[in-house]
This record gives sequence, C-alpha cells and structure tokens, in this order.
Amino acid sequence: MLLANPIPSAFLHQFRGFLAYQREDYLVAEHELQNARVDQSLQSGLGDIMIYLGLLGPVQATMGKEEAHTYIARVEEHLAVLPAGILPTAPPMICLALTAMILGDHECARCLYPHLFAFQGQHYWFLVDRVLGMIALHDGQWEAAARHLAAAEATALREELRPELARILIAQARLEVARRGQGSTTRAGKLFRQALALFEELDMSTSACHVRYQLRTLAHQSRDPLSSPLPANLTQREAAVLKLVA
Repeated sequence: MLLANPIPSAFLHQFRGFLAYQREDYLVAEHELQNARVDQSLQSGLGDIMIYLGLLGPVQATMGKEEAHTYIARVEEHLAVLPAGILPTAPPMICLALTAMILGDHECARCLYPHLFAFQGQHYWFLVDRVLGMIALHDGQWEAAARHLAAAEATALREELRPELARILIAQARLEVARRGQGSTTRAGKLFRQALALFEELDMSTSACHVRYQLRTLAHQSRDPLSSPLPANLTQREAAVLKLVA
C-alpha cells in the first residue's frame, strides 16, 4: 500500500531496512534505508534525527562500500550541532561507532565512548552496553569491556534479543582471546560455539561463516605451543624443564 504521508512511509522503510540488516540481506537493507533517508529529507525535528539517522552507515560499511565514509561525515555533522548528552544523539552515535569499528577507524569509536557512556543500559537499535564493550575491547580496557558485555548479555537474555546475544558472545570470546589467561582458549571456544548455534538458528549464514573461521583460527592457535596457556601458570622454560625431568 502506498503511504501518502512521508512520516509513516519513512518509518516503514527504516524498520524494513533494520529487519533486512538483521537477516543479513544487506542489499535490501541498503535500498530500504536509502528510501527512508529520502523521505526523511522532508523532516528536520530531533525525533526524526533519532529515528532515521545512522543505520545506513553500518550496512554500507558491512558491504565494504566507500559511501560509508561519507555517511560517517554526514552523521558527525548532525551530531555537531546538537547538545551533548540529549536522547536523540544516542541512536546515531551507536550506529556511528559500529560503522567506525567495521571500517577499522578505532580512534573515531574511542572518541564516542564517553558520550555513549551516559546511555549505558539502554537499547537503541542495538544495545549500548555491547557497543561500549566493543570499544573498550579494542582499546585494551579488559575489565571495562567485561563489565559492559556482562551487562549487555543480561539485557539480551532478559529481553530475548537473540541477534544481539550472539554478537555479545562473539565479543566476549574475543575478549578471552585478547586476555590470553589460563583457560582463555577453552572459554573462547565455548563462547564462539554458543554464538554459532544462535546464528544458525536465526539463519544468519554470513555471521555463522565468520564464527566458523574464528573457531578454526582458534583451534590452530591452540595447537601452537607458544600460544597455548600452560597448566599451573608454568612458563615455557619451566614446562621445558618439567618435560626433560619426566
């Protein structure tokens, strides 16, 4: 049905785009979100910025499109004229942070951390705590990353946000790998397998393929004696001496 009023039409396109993104149908997602952006050009209120601005960035970044860089600049322009900390800035900032991390621009994501921190515990398209955890992980802040991801996991489980839960599990697995503590490889493998099971149930084949690759990489690393954690916190030298004694 054709909607004459641009506001519900843009809203419909936006949610179609988000659902297509969740299904990993990125071509459809991009098409719908571009249509929502065209309709949004007729609007200028803070509510419109909150609802319509940002989602196209992660989609185009995931697709490897150069337009994602342009979209980052566009979102930053909108955010620059808004007062810091107001509610309408949260959704575009989340999308901006995700877009930046997908593109490997971790400095941009790091700059958004203190601004997003004010919205922790909230959910705008994606869980703020998950995004905070991912930024902290990339910045080497292991304890902060663990806290944010644990909070995100609790929310995802309570609200049954299954795609978010799968992504949280991946971030937690990567945190375990980065920490390289005793038993980290085992815990990371378990988390990756849990995420894989969710992605397969949700028919998110692209994400499932990425997790399988990470599991293969993890298995290869675990066979490397230089990368495997040793029992009882032994050093490589102590393990070598113990092997000779045995």
